[in-house]
Amino acid sequence: MAGFVVIVRLFFLFSFCASGQNSAGKSATNHARRPLAVITKKPMKNLILIFLIVPCFINCNQKAEITENSKIVLPPPPKVFDKNNLIGFACYYDGEESNPVKLFGELIKSKKYSLIINKLKSETAAEKYLSTIVCKRLEQKKIITLTKSELDQINQNMISQKKVTICSGCTEEDELTIEEMFSDNFLSDDVEEWLSNMIK
Repeated sequence: MAGFVVIVRLFFLFSFCASGQNSAGKSATNHARRPLAVITKKPMKNLILIFLIVPCFINCNQKAEITENSKIVLPPPPKVFDKNNLIGFACYYDGEESNPVKLFGELIKSKKYSLIINKLKSETAAEKYLSTIVCKRLEQKKIITLTKSELDQINQNMISQKKVTICSGCTEEDELTIEEMFSDNFLSDDVEEWLSNMIK
């Protein structure tokens, strides 16, 4: 709409200019014979020209201000996380187990229990958590016997504030401490099902 108004005003502007040029020769010869009332029409024409021109500049300035003040809002960058510190049993579109879950699954299947116990002191939160729950289940099933120092390490792990990322499907993702992992969360049922399937 603003563009249409500008076009109309420019049309009238050029019309006035053209009419002024056509009458320039006549006004030169007839100016001396014109009455005062006719001569005073020129200031009126100048006012009309100003009325047509000034809004054009105002509109242009307003558009420039809008362009300068407009900000392009970009989507947030994708979240980056350590795949080796991720616990999930059916993550994202592929529905795959996370790397630590795959690793411990292989260790359990191959009965490498000593390696699982050694992971109790892992620097990676995911490995520390998985080794803790697997060792507890293995001891409950009388498959392994833990020493006092290993039991103490398990107790320390269960209150650890190290953080691990958990995922389930395409939509659920969270970051919890190892201590929070032992409270109810959306992955609790999956953890229990995995333990029951892996350790008979």
